[in-house]
Parts: sequence; structure tokens; C-alpha cells
Amino acid sequence: MERFELWERAMVDTAARWRHLATLLEESRESTRRWSGPLAVLGAIVGDELGARAAAASRWESGMRGLVHDVRGVEAQVVADLSRLARRVLR
Repeated sequence: MERFELWERAMVDTAARWRHLATLLEESRESTRRWSGPLAVLGAIVGDELGARAAAASRWESGMRGLVHDVRGVEAQVVADLSRLARRVLR
């Protein structure tokens, strides 16, 4: 397997882990909304913090997927450029 494929798999796996973390944080945030009585205020504070961390995890996931997409594009361009160069050399 090529290095890029190994790197790509690692990045996609890591992005999936960030997505899983964001999901867990969001579920925890939702559960804090159900806290009642004196814990309701604390639940709101904790919920806001969990929501912020869930949003950050989502941004990390999106960034990693974007990076993989960008690298794929660069790889495709390099392959195309090398192919054109090879055709010129072989003429």
C-alpha cells in the first residue's frame, strides 16, 4: 500500500473519531438540559461548555476531511503533470 493511502486511511479514521467525540459531547449536552432544581443552572453551564467542545470537535473533523480532499486533488494534479511530461519526453 502506498504511503498516501496509509496516510489517507489514518486521516479518515481520525476524522471519524472526532465525529464520534462530537456526537458523544452533543449527547451529553442534551442530557444536561434535563437536569432540574438547583442543578439546572449548573446543567446550563456544563451544557454550554459541552456544546462548545462538540463544535470544536466537528471543526477538527471537517478540517481533516478537507485536508484529505485537498491532498487528493494535489496528488491527482501531480499525476496528470507527470503524465503530460512523460508524453512530451517520449515524443
